[in-house]
Amino acid sequence: MTCFIRGLVAGSAALLAVPAWAQMTPENYWEEMQALYGRMGYTLSVDSQEKVGDTLVLNGFGYTAEFAQKVGDETVTTTARASVDRVEIAPIDNPDYDLQMTMSETVSIEVGVSPGGKAEPVAIPFDIHIPGNRLLVGKDGERTVFDGSADAIDMTLTRFPAEPGGPKVDGKIALEMKDIAYSGNYALGEDADYDVKGTAASISFGIHFKEKDQVFTVAVNYSDTAFDALGPFVNFTDAASMFAAGATILNMSAASSSAHIEIKDNRENLLITSTGGEGKLKVYMGRGQVDYSFEGNDSVYNISGNALPLPPVKAELKRVGMRFAMPLIPMEEPGELAYELHLEGVTVSEEVWGMIDPGGALPRDPADIILVVESKSKALVDLTNPEAMAQAAMMGPPFEFQDLRIKEVTLRLAGAEIHAEGSAVINNDGPMPVPVGGVDVEINGVLGVIEKLQQIGLIP
Repeated sequence: MTCFIRGLVAGSAALLAVPAWAQMTPENYWEEMQALYGRMGYTLSVDSQEKVGDTLVLNGFGYTAEFAQKVGDETVTTTARASVDRVEIAPIDNPDYDLQMTMSETVSIEVGVSPGGKAEPVAIPFDIHIPGNRLLVGKDGERTVFDGSADAIDMTLTRFPAEPGGPKVDGKIALEMKDIAYSGNYALGEDADYDVKGTAASISFGIHFKEKDQVFTVAVNYSDTAFDALGPFVNFTDAASMFAAGATILNMSAASSSAHIEIKDNRENLLITSTGGEGKLKVYMGRGQVDYSFEGNDSVYNISGNALPLPPVKAELKRVGMRFAMPLIPMEEPGELAYELHLEGVTVSEEVWGMIDPGGALPRDPADIILVVESKSKALVDLTNPEAMAQAAMMGPPFEFQDLRIKEVTLRLAGAEIHAEGSAVINNDGPMPVPVGGVDVEINGVLGVIEKLQQIGLIP
């Protein structure tokens, strides 16, 4: 089975071109699953299979993925295994779908790391519970269509590897999604791709660690979440080919969010809580590039505790956002190296203002900090390869810049405003890159703020 599926991945396009059956049967969908998982670099296995009436039953269904990276003189191998007691694929009477697939509610996962050399392998086992799972599958021409749902997906991780001879780690990591629904379609063959969208009523994530008298707790919740994704099927076990493939685009959104972060011991404590309105996340990956951005609106933060050398702080932001993009592997065409930061409509509580300006000389207008910088650039080394990165660190910057665009630099604070923008073309013909261009800077109200800072004694 292993050799067969890896052979599919290696180049048997004819085998990957799964035929479009007029009506799917459990057997030919099982054949399609093997091709699909093989395309993504997984090895499928079953302990046994049997036919119960018209239902195909797969007992001991599992899949394995192996990732190997060269780190120094050693090869670090990470293996992920998932197994399910029972999978059932049965024909259904539905005008849009041919089959229904259900599986046991518990998926057992084990992640193992073999560092190589004399270091001992590490294994982390945990379970994922998926009650009420159901997947409908059918054909629409050459494409497979599907519609799935589950009451919840929850995972709790309580076993962590400890340092040799060190204390046992007392902690928990938990993830839970509720009321999941998703649908989409995909095609196999040489240009295999997928398009999927879905929703979840909520997504919650929590961390709790305790060591002696120190406690660290994080709880984050997103409500009314939605996502959509499209792109090619890629081999997840080969990072370089995964990033070199065609574009994968993932969009996620949430109607609201909340967070609770607490750090404490027997002497000090720090508490940070927040609430937020609509939030968005976008990830672009492929063609040698990664591009990550997020945005949140109407965020409120409260910070308190005796570890803070300030009175309790309340801050509000109308908009907070960040974008980071970079080319990861050498490509013929340049990629985009970019960074954006948006902190807009920022206000803080009067207690904080009162510490630096008790007389109210400075305006309390909302502050803005905006930074948008972009550059066409090429990666000179494979940044997905730790060994190549280690060698490149001794050779200079891993990028060749072709231009630099300062699209916006804005600071508005206490009645003063600084704004800058500009661009430059980078000449790489000489021994050192030479920028040719300019920057325009506009400054308003800064002298007035300086005078007020002098009046209240903050500057000489």
